[in-house]
Amino acid sequence: MRRTYKLHLIMPATGPHVYEYVESVTMPPLTLLTLASLTPPNYDIRILDEAIEPVRPGPCDLAAISLIYFTAARAYKLADWYRSRNIPVVMGGPHATLCPGEVAGHCDALAIGEADELWPAILRDFEQGRMSGVYRAESPPDLTRLPPLRYDVIDKTRYDVQNLVQTGRGCPVGCDFCAIPALSGRAARHKTVPQVIREIEDSMRLARGFWRRLVVFSDDNLVSDLRFARELFEALIPLRIWWASQCSIAIALNDSLLDLAVKSGCRGLFIGFETPNQAALDGVHKAYSAARFGEAICKLRARGVFLLGSFLFGLDGDTRDSFRATVEFSLKNRLDFVNYHIVSPAPGTPFFRKLESEGRLLHRRWEHYQENAVFRPSGMTADELQQGQIWAYREFFRAGNIIRRALAYWPSVFRMLLVFFESLRVRRKIFAGIRSKERFLARSPGNEIGP
Repeated sequence: MRRTYKLHLIMPATGPHVYEYVESVTMPPLTLLTLASLTPPNYDIRILDEAIEPVRPGPCDLAAISLIYFTAARAYKLADWYRSRNIPVVMGGPHATLCPGEVAGHCDALAIGEADELWPAILRDFEQGRMSGVYRAESPPDLTRLPPLRYDVIDKTRYDVQNLVQTGRGCPVGCDFCAIPALSGRAARHKTVPQVIREIEDSMRLARGFWRRLVVFSDDNLVSDLRFARELFEALIPLRIWWASQCSIAIALNDSLLDLAVKSGCRGLFIGFETPNQAALDGVHKAYSAARFGEAICKLRARGVFLLGSFLFGLDGDTRDSFRATVEFSLKNRLDFVNYHIVSPAPGTPFFRKLESEGRLLHRRWEHYQENAVFRPSGMTADELQQGQIWAYREFFRAGNIIRRALAYWPSVFRMLLVFFESLRVRRKIFAGIRSKERFLARSPGNEIGP
């Protein structure tokens, strides 16, 4: 009989000074659920996800931590706790892949690349007492061979979004600020449509409450492969679900594809417009035409699709006027919700390398690399960038603007109330984050963001 091991799968979080719409909506940790699905049955799995509560580490046989650059400092503290008690630690995730030399000093085993095919080997070596060093994925895993996710290892009712499903990985676009090409490649890879449908059905069986039929796809661009997208949308129709996803504006500029998406249950889309400034778009190789943004938004609104627009501040080409121009664009086009990001120089991206080569990075304290001005922008000061983002959020979520957005859905009482009350919920979280951010900035010396 095989020995039973206690396994902690851990997802650290960022600090309270981070605020954005996506962070205000909690979702299941797919990375940890994927690892759980690849773990043999002789492991007693405990999921520790700081998106819903602070991690309180405890005794176990093995701890595995997934980290991204802005959660690295927190991840290292957790790893130190386990290792100080002679509990071995495995680290993986984006930061482990992009900065392996740094991460290796904080763990007993390091997984570089997508860990789907590495994890079984790591566990075999652990059981045999020889787990150590670097485990490197030599090629992207075949997603069609992955087992169904283990949704049963979490209490889904603790998350705002209970049904989170990923259909594929990789993105062919290659924007300069995005780490996806370095992590998952430029080629779009997918599970089979039957796999996706099974995961949706498995997830929905454990969901509860009014939103139990809402499914969110975590793909970076659900329509990166049009043939797959059409096959998926056709298969979703019998499920009678509502779904939302991140997409490029390509979905809105293809009428037949958009109509099929809506027929299959599409009710909300997250679209990274990034900026209404075409020169700034061109500067980061975002293959969009800003002149067509308005057309795309009109088509989505005409079909009743709620829209979350995501924008970046601090791109080369941005000036102090960019904040007002972006807010005016958002209000004029009646976006339901927005993310106003300070562009983050993620390690491993062309944007990071450009700033580094030009001496514009202020420091490498990764815990401050999300929603902080950690570089010198070309068209303003770092402080102006920071304060401009705060102003933009406050302006978009002013009470009068929220009321106008909600009233635009009259006479649909459901849509009007949904936008109104969800906006109030998001406003409360974002404004609390802004207050925390301002206290954080008050402790920062000059423009160098840090304690």
